[in-house]
Amino acid sequence: MQTDPMVPNWLSDIDLRKKVFWNASLPLCLLILPLVLVVTPKAASWLPIVILLLCLTAMRVEDLMGWVSRIGAFQILALWLVYAGIMTLAVGNPKLTLYAALPTIATAFYGICNWHIIRELPAEHVERNSNAVLAGVFAGSLFLALLLTAIVKLTWLYPYAHGNSVYYNRGAVFVATMTPLVVWLTYTNYGRWPAVFAAVITLLPCWLSQSETAKLCSVFGLLMLAAWRWKRQRALAVSLVGISAAFILWLPTAALMSAALDQFAPTLDHGKFGSMRYRIDFYAHAASLVKTSPLWGKGVHALQLLQLTPDGRPLPPGLKSHPHSAIAQIWLDGGLIAILAALSTIWYALVRLARAATPRADVMAATLISALAGSAVSHGLWQSWFHGILALALACAALVPAADAHHDASKRPDL
Repeated sequence: MQTDPMVPNWLSDIDLRKKVFWNASLPLCLLILPLVLVVTPKAASWLPIVILLLCLTAMRVEDLMGWVSRIGAFQILALWLVYAGIMTLAVGNPKLTLYAALPTIATAFYGICNWHIIRELPAEHVERNSNAVLAGVFAGSLFLALLLTAIVKLTWLYPYAHGNSVYYNRGAVFVATMTPLVVWLTYTNYGRWPAVFAAVITLLPCWLSQSETAKLCSVFGLLMLAAWRWKRQRALAVSLVGISAAFILWLPTAALMSAALDQFAPTLDHGKFGSMRYRIDFYAHAASLVKTSPLWGKGVHALQLLQLTPDGRPLPPGLKSHPHSAIAQIWLDGGLIAILAALSTIWYALVRLARAATPRADVMAATLISALAGSAVSHGLWQSWFHGILALALACAALVPAADAHHDASKRPDL
């Protein structure tokens, strides 16, 4: 059976496959992803890889190899891969180390790929994909607000969720992480007052939720976006000093918080202050363990292996323990060496973004700093769903215009 030569062949026509990807596959993916992730945020650890897989259908093998060879961020990722290998050989539980590190490295890999895929969008397709992200996040935010107020219930998915489950709180964290991007994209495409409306829509589920992390990230992200847009160099200096102080001074700070708890324990109960008392207990417990091995740490998932509560009691069956702070877990699992490595990577990323001096770089910086703030007080280091959320938010930031990118390619911000 002969094919009509006037009808484009899907398999042989690379230009047709690219048009389908830019015009249909990618926008549909960017629209659906937020809707899915506000309900099942744990899927963020693997679902955004769909963007990369769809892109592979629109690339030749030789184009793919050349494209990968040009991505400088893979060099940094390779260094972390070497470090993960050393940790695997050095600690007493290599299986658990691989179980923790490999999902994180995989998320970083496809996150970097997704960022470069979206950055290479032809100019005529940017608006369609930007609107897809905005529509997805707005619809997801409103639907999450309905779930949090129990107007809508997904009892078939979460039978025990009545308005405020941990999964809905994680959905709020996703919306909060996307807030700087959504607000600036709306401002760029539609103006000031629509951007204010976008801020209200995204802040709504964050503040309806019981997640202190979502509230912190949402406000912090907008403040950082404003600071980086209008006082970039000063914001960079304050960010670097603040992040460095948080990382280096975490040990004495945890000890001070523990002492304050002992003094004011009767007033800091769960009912009045949410999970603050519970988390500070874990900070102090992790700090006491770090002191026994401050240089190299206690190994990956050290607290999980102990399976103890902060007061030394065994955890109930099925529960896992972590310090509820990425900074605490870096200290605990990797010690001072890991702290310095993490700080070096963060410094490199923020300085590179500041030198780019573009709206795109400012959105990425605000997103990264707000995520660091949230993870410092809530999330463990190895929670791949949170890594996936951050990777998706940074990748979508490539939709923000970078007017000077065509003048000097070296100024293009990288992950």
